[in-house]
Amino acid sequence: MTTRPETHFISAVIVDCLDRYMANKAIISAGGFAGDEVTDADFQASAVKRKMIERATEAILLLDHSKYEFRLFSTVCHISLLDHLVVDSPPPESLDTTLRNTRVQLHIAP
Repeated sequence: MTTRPETHFISAVIVDCLDRYMANKAIISAGGFAGDEVTDADFQASAVKRKMIERATEAILLLDHSKYEFRLFSTVCHISLLDHLVVDSPPPESLDTTLRNTRVQLHIAP
């Protein structure tokens, strides 16, 4: 994947600008959820997602089952920074145990 140099600058500007905003809810997606980490393929997108989680009152992660036990290049956040996880099917036992040890509320959408 090649990116233009200005893309890196734009990402930094976005993250900096987000310091000026508050959000009631940050609703994010990610490329993977393994162990106790949420990950993504793009480190710039991960930085924006981390900042939105930081600036929001409530953080909600939306995933489908294909993201379970899948780890990508860039860490978005530790699972404990989330409030809700919305998924399409129950997580495997190892991830379910991780979730039970945090305050994250699991929601299974049909």
